[in-house]
Amino acid sequence: MKEITRSEPRTLSGSMVSSGKKKRGKSLGARERRFAFWLILPTILGLCAILLYPSLQTITWSFQHYILTDPLQHNFTLSNYTQLIHDHVFWLALKFTLFYAILSVLGQTLVGLGVALMANREFRGRGLFRAALLFPWMMPTVITAVVWRFMYDPNYGLFNGVLQRLGLPHSFVWLGSPTLAVIALFLVAIWKVNSFAALVFLAGLQSIPASVYEAADVDGATAWQRFTRITMPMLRPTILVVLVLRTVEALQAFDIIYGLTLGGPGYSTLNLPLYLYQQAIQGLNFGYGSAMGVILAIMISAFAFLYVKVLYRPESLG
Repeated sequence: MKEITRSEPRTLSGSMVSSGKKKRGKSLGARERRFAFWLILPTILGLCAILLYPSLQTITWSFQHYILTDPLQHNFTLSNYTQLIHDHVFWLALKFTLFYAILSVLGQTLVGLGVALMANREFRGRGLFRAALLFPWMMPTVITAVVWRFMYDPNYGLFNGVLQRLGLPHSFVWLGSPTLAVIALFLVAIWKVNSFAALVFLAGLQSIPASVYEAADVDGATAWQRFTRITMPMLRPTILVVLVLRTVEALQAFDIIYGLTLGGPGYSTLNLPLYLYQQAIQGLNFGYGSAMGVILAIMISAFAFLYVKVLYRPESLG
């Protein structure tokens, strides 16, 4: 009984001390959270001012007859959206936008993953190889498109010149044929951006513990089994990031198409951002262009939601 009586005050005081520490810890954490909130509040307000207001203004203009050459007619109307339904060029641009986004992102992801797997190996000159990955991505997109446009020139371009040296047919008008123009555009898009995907994938590959691969080797796993059962599942969050970022960029692609093909020949490489530019900036029809911008924003949100729904796994991020 004496021992129990002596031990009770110690236990009580110990619990009081621990509870006091917990309270101080909670109050300190609350102060840190409040301090962090006030630090990021200016950024949040700035983003709202930069992003929220233009977005709401675009939605408002999409329901108005807003043409700069007719400034007095700003009445509410659904004519912009009904005009989109009957606009043949809009549907062509929408179709190519989806086509370009799906194929270019697929090519950039696959090529980028292959390059990242190569850069992750041990070989002489690996540092130089990794540094060279940045070169295509660092170049401004418009400059890249213009340089490749010269390379595609049928008279003095690089591609026809190489084919001529090899004794192969070399009279291709790369940007004059709808099919060849689309192929030429995809080659530039994949070359330009696969380095970004490769760098992101390389960071994901290096975050995978080497002990996992060592355990797989002990179990006798083949290279294909290690890739499909270790590398790909553990790269799921990285794949999600690459797909979301690249799809958003591909759906909004403007400079690369403007610098390379201007949407031609005909409407073969015309996408929604370029058609929006032609209607809103060149045609001064802000209402019609804003309606296309709203449609484009809905498409981007739908793709992002689809990727997150299919690829997001909370346990893969733990």
